[in-house]
Amino acid sequence: IHGNNQHIGKVPAREGEIVLLKRKIEELKEQLHQAVVSEEYEKAAEIRDSIKELEKQNE
Repeated sequence: IHGNNQHIGKVPAREGEIVLLKRKIEELKEQLHQAVVSEEYEKAAEIRDSIKELEKQNE
């Protein structure tokens, strides 16, 4: 009966937005890491600012 351990049903609208926002932040953090490794510091600064803005929205 309970074959899955992951929820498959509907997610409340606000919760869905939060999940998408967190995914985007994680994606940007990975891009930030890659930019720093590649020494693309201006790009890294832009990504950092984007992350900060999204984190403000997440509060």
